[in-house]
Amino acid sequence: MELEYRGYSQNGEPVLIDAYRILKKQWNEGDRDREVGLHLLFLSWYGLVEPPFVFGEYVEEVDKLQQTFNQVFEYFQPQINSDPVLLYEIGRA
Repeated sequence: MELEYRGYSQNGEPVLIDAYRILKKQWNEGDRDREVGLHLLFLSWYGLVEPPFVFGEYVEEVDKLQQTFNQVFEYFQPQINSDPVLLYEIGRA
């Protein structure tokens, strides 16, 4: 998650796509931790709304960002109404 907080590498290259890839790999390996899900929701949404120079070059992932957002949302949907942080994060997206 350090990459997410940093946003850009020391040479000015965006690193959010790298943070997305790391979290997506964890998700694909079965990690359903709430924090992983929250950050993956945010990063998949952010990758859809921001230009590549902010998020990073992600041609191979662009079609999968919406799918990732939907997968994570569907997983957490049963508990959204009882979790203020999930409500906030999803309401923001």
